[in-house]
Amino acid sequence: MNKKTVVISVIVILGFVGLYFVGTSIREGAIQKEQTAGQAEGDSGSTVKVGPAVVDLKHLNSTDKRPVNPDAERLMRNDRIAATEGYGKTPGLTEEEKKHPQVRSAIEALNTGKHPERVSAMFPATRFDRNRFVNDKEYRENYLKVAEPGRVFQEDQQAKTQIQRISPYFQEVVQGKSILLEVKGAPGMPVSATSFDLGKLGNGLTYETKVFDSKGYAGFKFMGMPGTVNGSNILVSSPACRGRLKFIAHTLLPQVADETLSKNQK
Repeated sequence: MNKKTVVISVIVILGFVGLYFVGTSIREGAIQKEQTAGQAEGDSGSTVKVGPAVVDLKHLNSTDKRPVNPDAERLMRNDRIAATEGYGKTPGLTEEEKKHPQVRSAIEALNTGKHPERVSAMFPATRFDRNRFVNDKEYRENYLKVAEPGRVFQEDQQAKTQIQRISPYFQEVVQGKSILLEVKGAPGMPVSATSFDLGKLGNGLTYETKVFDSKGYAGFKFMGMPGTVNGSNILVSSPACRGRLKFIAHTLLPQVADETLSKNQK
């Protein structure tokens, strides 16, 4: 191959490389322009950005000739704002909450490094002794002074009483508000709830132990704390009952909440 042929080959190769980069730049510019336009439309509430794609609600509506479900549109908007603002920054315990015996037991476990079952559901909960709970006052008091997130995995499959759901399986709550998760089981027996997705229960933690009243009812207050968005999976169980219940509390940001929210909010 002579020198002239080599020069021509190099020129041809450089030409192809140049065309490739020009085409790539044009394509990326078009994509960026389209995304920018989509985001601008999204500000008006007619589109929702999901990853690199932009879902045009008006386009969907005109295609299938059906109105957009307002609940679905609201939830998509909630997701969009939550993804932008972030989540997970939950306020600390209040001074009043720190006085709760179950909170104190959790703080002690963290400070001493002992009893990891009091702060993590990854560790099995302490075995429940029904006979002692009924007949030993000291055992009963000590049991109720402690909360263990793993207690929701304890149940008595041989028990006559099966735990029942009283409140709806799915409820919505606005950040800063609360809802009630009510269940029914064996009167006088303990029952525990654990939220695996932030929020907080009545004692200030994401897990709590209470006692069924004389009629077998118990209620857990779930608060949609700042930093908590979308679905929180909550399990409720009793070591003296058969079965285990699941609830979902869907926390909405205040700016997307409306009058259709559950009347259970307080």
